[in-house]
Amino acid sequence: MKTEKTNQPKYDTVKEYLRAQIAQEKIPFGSRLPSETELMKRFAVSRTTVRQALADLTSEGLVERRQGSGTYRSDPSTRQPKRERTMLVGVWFNRPAGPLYGPMVAGIRDELACWNYHAVFEGGSKTGDERTGINSLVRKGLDGFIVSPSSDPGDPHDPIIEMVRRGLPLVLVDKRLGKYQTDHVCTNNQMGVEALVRHLLDLGHRRIGFIGNGGVSSVEERAQAFHLTMRRAGLTVEPEWIEVNQDVFHDYGRAAGGRMLSLPPHRRPTAIFGASDPVAESVAQVACEQGLHVPRDLSVVGFDDASFDSDETPWLTTYAQPTYCIGQQAARLLMARLQDPSRQTETILLEGKLIVRSSTAAPPSESGTAEA
Repeated sequence: MKTEKTNQPKYDTVKEYLRAQIAQEKIPFGSRLPSETELMKRFAVSRTTVRQALADLTSEGLVERRQGSGTYRSDPSTRQPKRERTMLVGVWFNRPAGPLYGPMVAGIRDELACWNYHAVFEGGSKTGDERTGINSLVRKGLDGFIVSPSSDPGDPHDPIIEMVRRGLPLVLVDKRLGKYQTDHVCTNNQMGVEALVRHLLDLGHRRIGFIGNGGVSSVEERAQAFHLTMRRAGLTVEPEWIEVNQDVFHDYGRAAGGRMLSLPPHRRPTAIFGASDPVAESVAQVACEQGLHVPRDLSVVGFDDASFDSDETPWLTTYAQPTYCIGQQAARLLMARLQDPSRQTETILLEGKLIVRSSTAAPPSESGTAEA
């Protein structure tokens, strides 16, 4: 038992070093990895430990052993014809049974059943769960994958990026990954933001704030659409009314909401747009703690229609994502990819629905006429 506890971290160290070298393209496709002897000397470990690391990377498809020659980074262009299909698809979502992703899972299952496919699910809610879950799915050798990248700033998305580089059949849901081109399904964020902002404008609001967690493509798209819609309405958005940063992930916007609501009454927003429902709910809670009434003193809107507090009667004005349809379309897009691996990548944008509830009303009369 003691030997296993001592060797495991060393084995992980060797494996993560080689994985990083591959991810950073320091070991190009088809190139030879350092020899077992070199790795033994570099990390002061046994040959068994090195071979454990190499065996795991081989099972992930990142490297291949060549008898009498060494270990090389796998090259998709020279890969042998694929084995018979497993008829299984790997799915990784953050909080897969939550209010946002639960209906997506149902949509995926129903569509896959039409193709005689089944899904293997992995999920989590902690930093690092994305890496663990996706690596587990890849090791299973499944036919394709549907993934919603984590919103956690601590997750660098290395396993997903490696999937893209290896050319594995992959559909991303909700969020994109920077420059990497993949099939993608999400709600039309611009359409949703325009509907919410115009609802607030129609009520008479002119001072509207925006709070969302940074580093997430869907939130960045919503922030851009917010600025654009306000600009088209001829309105100025003050810098202190906007907070898009990684801190919002950790407290659902409580600190950001507190700062906005601490501004003098004639300067603070009369409405705040939360880039997700949990952010909007946190802002409403902070408003209550500061003695403000929602919606008499402050209107609040969210995005998703996926409240984490399912025990209460819905009260938040929001833009509902077509969650079941997103899952269904993601599975359909993956099946198209499996049928034709050479097809161009495709992005599907789906229309959601504005749902007006009791969290919005006309702005307070003493500030509603300011900054027309």
